[in-house]
Amino acid sequence: DRDFQAVLAMNANQREALSYRQRIQEQIRCNIDELLRSGARRLEAREWEKAADAFERVLVMDPGNRLASSKRNEALSVLGLKGQFERGEEHFRRGEFVLAMEMFDKVLVRDPENSRARKYLDDAQRQLNLRVDQFFNNGLSFYANEDYDKAIVEWRQALALNPKHAQSQEFIEKARLKLEALEKLANP
Repeated sequence: DRDFQAVLAMNANQREALSYRQRIQEQIRCNIDELLRSGARRLEAREWEKAADAFERVLVMDPGNRLASSKRNEALSVLGLKGQFERGEEHFRRGEFVLAMEMFDKVLVRDPENSRARKYLDDAQRQLNLRVDQFFNNGLSFYANEDYDKAIVEWRQALALNPKHAQSQEFIEKARLKLEALEKLANP
């Protein structure tokens, strides 16, 4: 999606890219709907692990999906502490650090002295911070080269991982002001 945003930012009238992006978004929505149905069937069949997997796959595509989050938590509550820890490890291995952190947080609520969960949680936070920094720095490079649209795309990626990243928010506003100024110069 990042590449499509960059293409659209360069030329908002790029109909082909816009059409392709819309088709991809529709396919993602269909995949999410199918995974939600699959997860619900697994819950009914009392297949807790597979249900949690389906709902977590939704959360990878749509981290704010409340239904998937709620149903995943329902399945995880049955799986217990060991299952949650193992799921956290799996998410960590896949580089899904936000989901890994959620799992290790749940483990630590029930077992505050779990040093392995604490270490994974800390490591996941560090990895997440590195990714945020990488997107932020990429944005700075684009900004320095006066490629404000691409810079905004990078900073939005940083905000997707950390919505409270103040520097990304600040620089998005600066880049928008630069784009507005350039637009006024181009179209007096």
